[in-house]
Amino acid sequence: MQSHPNYQPEIMSLFEEATDFAQRFPIDATLEAMKRLIAEEAIEVALATTVEHVLEETADVLFVTFSRYAHGIESGLFTNEDVVEALNNVIAKNAAKTPDTHTVFKNKVVRR
Repeated sequence: MQSHPNYQPEIMSLFEEATDFAQRFPIDATLEAMKRLIAEEAIEVALATTVEHVLEETADVLFVTFSRYAHGIESGLFTNEDVVEALNNVIAKNAAKTPDTHTVFKNKVVRR
């Protein structure tokens, strides 16, 4: 397996800026608003036509997701602990997938 560069500083910077952004622009922090904004960003990824544009829009999905986390925490929709638990659940779920339990079908990892 290829080694990966350390993206931790960039991810932390993105999270910090998204948190600052959420404080500068206190927009609707409902579950429906969160879902709508993230879906809009995902559509922009799907519509991107170049590698550079896909990379930028994918980073935008992360930024919007992080800012939505910050808005949700600020508004009491959920807690920081809820976010950490959700992240850890996704990490554990994906770490448990192996070639014995999953396969690639139509360029997506699916259960065998």
